[in-house]
Order: sequence, then C-alpha cells, then structure tokens
Amino acid sequence: VTHIRASYVRSHFDSIEVGCNDAPRADEMALILVMTDGPRVHSRAGGLEASQIEGKDGLR
Repeated sequence: VTHIRASYVRSHFDSIEVGCNDAPRADEMALILVMTDGPRVHSRAGGLEASQIEGKDGLR
C-alpha cells in the first residue's frame, strides 16, 4: 500500500496477508484490492512526508 499521489511517502507503506484455500486454479486469477484512508498510525519509517509532494513526476 502506498500514497495515492507519490510512491515514496513512507508513512503510507503497509502490507496485508492474503490466503486463498485451493485457489487460484490453472484457469483462474485472484485479484486483491487494498485501500486505506490515511497514513499508518505512529509511522516511524522516515523519508518523504505527504506535505512535501511536488507533483512533478508522481514520485517525489
């Protein structure tokens, strides 16, 4: 999970664990959608803050 406008904003880095019993099969595909409405609580990852996004290339 990353920030919607800049992938380098570390406060929004997160992950989930997904388990599918007996899936996907050879002719199937599993799609997982992950959404959040804000940064992690008490994020300590450092790096770029959401307020520092310049919008030039979508990354910084």
